[in-house]
Amino acid sequence: MKKFLSVILAVLMLVSALSVSASAAKVNEISYGETVTVKASTQPKYLKFVPEISGKYVLRSIAEHVDPVGELFVEDSEVPLAYSDDCGHDDYNFALEYDFEAGKAYYFYYYVYEVLAEETEFDVVLECGHTYENGECIICEKVCGHDEIGFLGFCGCGKEYLGKELTDGFSLEYSEVTDSMWFRFVADKSGYFLLGSDSADEESDPECILYDSNGEPVAENYDSDGLDFRLYAHLEEGETYFYEVYPYGDSLSGEISFSYLVHTADDGSVHPVDYVEAVYPTCSDVGYTDGLFCPECDEYVSGHEELEIDEYNHTDVDWDLVCDDCGEVIFCTHICHSPIPFIQFIWRIVNFFCALFRINPVCACGDYHYIIRW
Repeated sequence: MKKFLSVILAVLMLVSALSVSASAAKVNEISYGETVTVKASTQPKYLKFVPEISGKYVLRSIAEHVDPVGELFVEDSEVPLAYSDDCGHDDYNFALEYDFEAGKAYYFYYYVYEVLAEETEFDVVLECGHTYENGECIICEKVCGHDEIGFLGFCGCGKEYLGKELTDGFSLEYSEVTDSMWFRFVADKSGYFLLGSDSADEESDPECILYDSNGEPVAENYDSDGLDFRLYAHLEEGETYFYEVYPYGDSLSGEISFSYLVHTADDGSVHPVDYVEAVYPTCSDVGYTDGLFCPECDEYVSGHEELEIDEYNHTDVDWDLVCDDCGEVIFCTHICHSPIPFIQFIWRIVNFFCALFRINPVCACGDYHYIIRW
């Protein structure tokens, strides 16, 4: 539902964005370092920002009872430059970050998914995103101490890597209050690797995201085995990857292990394996759990357990409301199921006479039109 609403609201936002032009002089503005209280609305609103210094800035929402979304446009453009929704793993606030050019007019669009009685307003603050030159931010003049771990595990200016290095067979027991733990791996061979957690509890409940060398997310995983994650990924030799492990709660505890996936055959030879994702069962075909397949031995060495047919999992590619596999009617098209208020009104009148004359008591799909009580 949330994704559906986001699509509808995004369309409304883009329609409004088309009207943004140099004549938009009455729009509310926000300056670097300023906090502005805005009205919570499902209709897109916007703030104008013209930076005096080029560099990275971050617009953050500070809300407790609403779920705000932010998008960034440059003047006279219909294409968003950046988008942010839930930025903090278990946080519904947005953090819209971008590398701005001095003198240009930018527009922050914001809206919420639903307005609740508890909060009709929330704050947004425009902060420095830190653009370092020689270890000092050119905007706020903050000096990087190379001791605060940031994105991908680097310090703020990117000079020092503060995360942990991964190797095949890596294992680490951990227990700490932290937002994230970062791991870096330079693949010495191509193939499937597994980073997983063990012994996670409800207070920790770790989750994991894999990034490439450009900081782009590649894969993520959580709750694959109870509250533990199992992130399988095919990594390319010579490429650098970063794993972010973060808690669903406030702290991390348990054990993390990392390994190259291989199969040791009966003759002692070692073969690389492929990870095969799970296949969900349908109304006519069985499914399988995920598994590891050894191409050399031509067999699954773990997982790939059969799942029984799911009689309710139908396929309807042509959207005719009839299952493409078994031919069962997926959704009854009788007038009694119409979502249109006027049709519902007509049906109530028709059904009244049906009940009066005791005809058509049961729909073709099995639902009762009325109950005979006399």
